[in-house]
Amino acid sequence: MREDLAASLERLGARAGAVLPLAPDAAAIARDIRSRRVAPGVFGRYYDLVTALQTEDWTAAARLWREIAQEAARPADFAVLPFDAEALGDDAGRYQRMFTIGLAAAPQFARPDDDALTHLRESLSAALALLDAVHADWAAEIRALIGQVIAVVRPAADAVSMSGGSSMMLWGAVLIDVGARPDRIRVLSVLAHEATHQLLFGLARSEPLVMNPVRERFCTPLRPTPRPMNAIFHSTYVSGRIHALFEILRPRARLSDAEAALVAEISDLQRRRFAQGSELILEQARSSALGRRLIEEARDVIAGGEQSRGGMTEAGRNKVCRTET
Repeated sequence: MREDLAASLERLGARAGAVLPLAPDAAAIARDIRSRRVAPGVFGRYYDLVTALQTEDWTAAARLWREIAQEAARPADFAVLPFDAEALGDDAGRYQRMFTIGLAAAPQFARPDDDALTHLRESLSAALALLDAVHADWAAEIRALIGQVIAVVRPAADAVSMSGGSSMMLWGAVLIDVGARPDRIRVLSVLAHEATHQLLFGLARSEPLVMNPVRERFCTPLRPTPRPMNAIFHSTYVSGRIHALFEILRPRARLSDAEAALVAEISDLQRRRFAQGSELILEQARSSALGRRLIEEARDVIAGGEQSRGGMTEAGRNKVCRTET
């Protein structure tokens, strides 16, 4: 992802040099991006920069170019931050906008109180320590894919259900809703969930997972509203990965009785969701070679006969919803 970002900025610098600042030049920005992790806001500013150039807002384009250079030059260590302007600066508005693009009813994010933020930091540290003890490579993958965790709460009247969130336009950042004070097991589930989205964003940067038209919607037991096939692929693959991870935890991790019961409950739920989603993908998706390989590998990992257990009846089978947007 960073290589693609650096290469694109080099091309933009060459093509739009007449309206972008001469210093810093594209080569310097690209060098910084290639050399180390950069803050998710660098990706977000890139998308805003493209929009500014397309709309011929040269003033905004020049400002965003300078901001990209400044942000790319700064070390971007792993951070857990509250959602507010003090912690995020200009990114607060950008994150609100980019994390909710495409949602029919966009949730509104707010800063959690200090106790909730402290609880998340403690639960997150405990979750990663637990994973380090049972699968160090998976823990390292999560740390490589997630560079910034944003703690949010939402108004009580907000009808949108959300435990976490990701956006390709803010690669490396994830949201976690801390309103319910998630424990280490639930935080680990959200981390694995959002890290898998980050992984798929990276894998599909040059080849789509599916070729179904975005306007085509599919009914699925996974969500109450019809969704595009790409979204169904993401949620299905996420479910498969969480199930696989929690099946590793069950025999290896030192868990309390309550935690063991929760791990079993989450694992079984995600197994059923993967079975339902993968059935729909096999029946209705126009999968790319990449998508086909990923879903077939996931089905192989998740145990031969397991995905067929609890299969849907003919009456409940998925159907294409001809809703267009």
